[in-house]
Amino acid sequence: MKPSWTGGACAPGQPFQDLLVVVDRVRRGAKFLHRSRVSGSTGCTAGAQSGRGDAAVRLGLAVGSHIRPRCRFARKHYFYPDLPKGFQISQYEEPLCEGGTVEFRVAGEPRRVRLTRIHLEDDAGKNIHDDSGVSFVDFNRAGVPLVEIVSEPDIRSSEEAAEYMRALRTLVRTLGISDGNMEEGSLRCDANVSCDCTAPRSWAPRPN
Repeated sequence: MKPSWTGGACAPGQPFQDLLVVVDRVRRGAKFLHRSRVSGSTGCTAGAQSGRGDAAVRLGLAVGSHIRPRCRFARKHYFYPDLPKGFQISQYEEPLCEGGTVEFRVAGEPRRVRLTRIHLEDDAGKNIHDDSGVSFVDFNRAGVPLVEIVSEPDIRSSEEAAEYMRALRTLVRTLGISDGNMEEGSLRCDANVSCDCTAPRSWAPRPN
């Protein structure tokens, strides 16, 4: 879930009128659209989209997180083709939800994964790499509100990882936060896998 952007003559909460076609590939049969919020055009101002914070709070309450009375958004600066404005609105030091656990079973045995935080940010675009060696960028989801769940390094096998994701999918569907369809990008997972078999049980967190 992510903050929407309003700029110029657009009033907060109203749809954008400055939709521009930046790529129109007839061969692919799809148009790639662009809004001023995606490129961070002059005059664009971030504003919280109605109901997105509520959804994150519902998720936090369901997993036993601490809901902060005050949270803070920050701009994470980096350049990547799917983020042409050069920064992402996210949370780190003061996220909306802190802590919590997700519980599930693997082969009948109970497991639990601790959560570091649940925060809001705006999504980036989607890179599409063609077999011919040409790459495209789909900006249609850029700037869309996103809830990100950051977990502690408690998962020890691929079976646990799969059940953890199934538990999360069931949770967001039950709470009405998302349809959880991974094949459509509604639910995605970025996994950090340690390949050091000699590492101690208490792995240090990956540096940001």
